[in-house]
Amino acid sequence: GLTQALSDDEDDGIESFVNSSLTEIFVDENAYRRQTNRYRFSIAHELAHIVFHQRIFSMLRVESIEDWKRTIQSIPQREYARLEWQAYYFAGHILVPTKELVENLESCRARVMEQGMDPHDESVRPFIEKHLGGIFAVSSEVIHRRTETEKLWR
Repeated sequence: GLTQALSDDEDDGIESFVNSSLTEIFVDENAYRRQTNRYRFSIAHELAHIVFHQRIFSMLRVESIEDWKRTIQSIPQREYARLEWQAYYFAGHILVPTKELVENLESCRARVMEQGMDPHDESVRPFIEKHLGGIFAVSSEVIHRRTETEKLWR
């Protein structure tokens, strides 16, 4: 019930956090039990905070859900967005290594072309991203962000 406890809106995607001592990662039980891809991404995302944001997190006093809520509300939105982007980007690279992403993307494009379709067609792209997400056990959104950020969709 972590997601529900962390917000009034369960759709905002908050499923994990790390404590200030950087010794514990808390993850929503539903993600752990039923959403393996989401669980894996949440762990990688929180590890990114541990690796890159030690100084910031160690200054915060986050040991409970209530602490987390209070702390997040105290961080300026722009700064919080930057921290989250960095963690998201790191998690995406851990779970989807660039070399393997490029190789699999090229393979998918070739198969799409063999079927007489244009792999650059925007209506085809979501299917390729979903397929690649399955290969790497991540969401198609992770694949989409990686290909956009790194300009791999050429």
